[in-house]
Amino acid sequence: MDAAVELLGSHGLRALTHRRIDVAAGLPQGSTSNHFRTRAQLLQGVVEHLVAMEQTVFDAEERPQSIDGLVDALCAFIDLATGAQRTVTAARLALFVEAIHDHQVREVLARGREHMEEWAAETVQSVGLPEPVITARRVMWQVEGIILHRLALGGEHLSAEAEASLRACLGSDD
Repeated sequence: MDAAVELLGSHGLRALTHRRIDVAAGLPQGSTSNHFRTRAQLLQGVVEHLVAMEQTVFDAEERPQSIDGLVDALCAFIDLATGAQRTVTAARLALFVEAIHDHQVREVLARGREHMEEWAAETVQSVGLPEPVITARRVMWQVEGIILHRLALGGEHLSAEAEASLRACLGSDD
C-alpha cells in the first residue's frame, strides 16, 4: 500500500494500477490483484491505508497547550504536508477528488475525517477556545485550503500570511 500511495501522490489517479503497484513494490506480477481483485477494492484499500497512516500520526501527536502552540503545530503540519510529506498529501487530495464520484471512497474518507475532527475538537477545547467542534472544522478547512494552494500554486513563501490566517480563524489575531 505504501507503493500505491507513492504512485498516486507522484503520478495521479490514472497511474494507480495493479501492475504498476506490483512493479513499484518489487512484487511478482499479479500480487496486488490477488489482494484487491477490482479497481474499486484497490481504491478502497489505498484509502483505508492512508486514513490509518494519518490517524497514527495524529494519535501520536502531543496536544498543544496554548493557542500559540496550536498555531505553531498547525504551521509545522502545513510545512510537513507540503514539504517532506508532499506525495502523501497529493495522494490524499487525489482521493478527495475521486470521492466526488465514488461513494465507497467518500465513506472511508468520511470515517477517517470523523476521527480527525474529534481529535481536533478535543485539541481546540484543551487550549480553551469556545465552540470546539465548529472551531476545529473551521481550522481544518483553513489548513486544507492553505495546503491545496501551496501544492497547486506554490506559496511556501507565504508562511506569515498562513499564520495570520490561522490566528484569525482561531480568534487570536495577536
